[in-house]
Amino acid sequence: ASLSKRAFLVTLKPYFWPDATATSALTNRIRAATTWVCVGCSKACSLTAPILLGRASTALSRADYPECVRYSCLYATLNFAGSFFKESQSLVYLKVAQAAFVQLSEVSFRHLHSLSLDWHLKKKLGEVLRSMDRGIAACDILMKFAFLWLLPAIVECLLVVIIFASYFNYFPLAVAVFFFVFAYMTWTVLVTLWRKKFRKQVTKSDNDFHDICTDSLINFETVKYFTGEDFEMKRYANAVEKYQSGSVNVAASLSFLNISQNFLLQCCLATSLTLAAYGIKRRSDCCVSLGCEDGTSQCCADISYNTCPGMEVGDFVTVLTYTLQLFMPLNFLGTVYNAIVMAMIDLANLSELLAESPDVSDAPDAAPLPKIKDDEADIAVEFDNVVFHYPTQTNTMGLKGLSFQLKRGTTTAVVGSTG
Repeated sequence: ASLSKRAFLVTLKPYFWPDATATSALTNRIRAATTWVCVGCSKACSLTAPILLGRASTALSRADYPECVRYSCLYATLNFAGSFFKESQSLVYLKVAQAAFVQLSEVSFRHLHSLSLDWHLKKKLGEVLRSMDRGIAACDILMKFAFLWLLPAIVECLLVVIIFASYFNYFPLAVAVFFFVFAYMTWTVLVTLWRKKFRKQVTKSDNDFHDICTDSLINFETVKYFTGEDFEMKRYANAVEKYQSGSVNVAASLSFLNISQNFLLQCCLATSLTLAAYGIKRRSDCCVSLGCEDGTSQCCADISYNTCPGMEVGDFVTVLTYTLQLFMPLNFLGTVYNAIVMAMIDLANLSELLAESPDVSDAPDAAPLPKIKDDEADIAVEFDNVVFHYPTQTNTMGLKGLSFQLKRGTTTAVVGSTG
């Protein structure tokens, strides 16, 4: 099933702009907005903290201990604030997810009841319920992994690149970090797609050896009649061996992914720290040429970056912190990618279910049925010239001008031609 952009946005709307549930719509919407405020504040703290750590390191290199202590305390405060906002986001989002779950469940359940009997008779109940349950769960998975995890991580990466290019005025460092992060993400997705064939093989082998075991034990009497114990043992042993071989491939491919990811991380660290070292040397040499003792002296600190461009000693620590901070959430990118792909499939199935149009629906100007008939109070139900057939039926089938009355306290049966 394909998923259009409109269907995608409509299905996820309760997570961004929820309606009233157990609480008012305004309360739910404030919680949804607060979730994104917490995400923004958390990322702002995590982006600012490494700069303060770098300034503390620079102050330490100049033996300015009070300044070092001040920046260290500010760094610790921002780290705590980032963690606080992160936990606050999780707590607030919990209520948002609950409200969205209630809203999506009610919409799906009401929609299923609006469909015709003819549609329900043609569909498998278990399949419909699984599509509804998995689709609703997929919405929560997409919100957690795609919007609250992956999207902020990508934005953080872009902002760090902008910080390197503008705040530090060091374009080569920005390009190097962006290249390695992009390569890391692309490689992780490609290897994850390659590993899927091993995971499918393991799943199939797992099903096969369990099926063989179950089938053999269910038909225990037949196996005994034909003395097929050895044959069944060979089948079972071959299936288990195939499963274990597949498990080794899965573990080996995971190790390959982890090693390659770590290699890219270390290459990025080596490149970025090398560039940072040359940036520090560039400013230090400029300061010395202007008469300063070295790059860590107060004389060098008083010289503007326009006069002596480059980086301070503490910026080396800042670059290291930023680089590790960028790659930390990307360690789980393969797992997250798989979860998002599966969630999109389940969401497409739910969207297809909700897109089903009822075969029969009330007219826009339909009046509510009266509880009693004014002129005949003893008439409980009356059909007056009812004509109806399902769209899938021919015109010769269905009801044609059916009229009858049901009186209170009586029992009426509709009997076909066969009696």
